[in-house]
Amino acid sequence: MSVQFEWDAVKAEAKVEKHGGAFDEALTVCADPSIEYARPA
Repeated sequence: MSVQFEWDAVKAEAKVEKHGGAFDEALTVCADPSIEYARPA
């Protein structure tokens, strides 16, 4: 399964201010091979 993300610098900065964490840091979770994702039925 391949996941692609489109980067929006303005939106990314707003998320840092709102949530206190950077989206690029959160992306590391998606790249973790030990994570299993639930597939919709």
